[in-house]
Amino acid sequence: MHRGAALSLALICAACVPSPKQDYTLDQIGKLESLEELMRVQAQAADPLFKKRGQASYSEAEFQAMINGGGRVEAAATALSLRFGKTRPQPFGELAVKLKNGATELGAAAQARNAARASAALEAMKSACASCHKQFK
Repeated sequence: MHRGAALSLALICAACVPSPKQDYTLDQIGKLESLEELMRVQAQAADPLFKKRGQASYSEAEFQAMINGGGRVEAAATALSLRFGKTRPQPFGELAVKLKNGATELGAAAQARNAARASAALEAMKSACASCHKQFK
């Protein structure tokens, strides 16, 4: 295999996150004790949304996906902050709160059908994720 192709394949696989063990309700997400499972829930909900950053407009289906996905990320980020925010080195807990706040704003922006606010919320969420993964992944 060509060296560049092998490197590309390795980078793609490194970014892959396994799916959560099940399709959790928001209440179940809030009760998860596993850091790994909470991260899987977040990735499953957030990654498709992050591909929509920077768009000038969104369809009704996209706004609905933001409401649903944002709620799942908000529940997972809240659980992360509560369960791991004080036991993991900072800024882990602070970044979990930033992610939660971004997800809350995403839901509000999507409810208002405000594309600019939704895009800004997605940027804030992606920034919180990238900062955390840079330090802790």
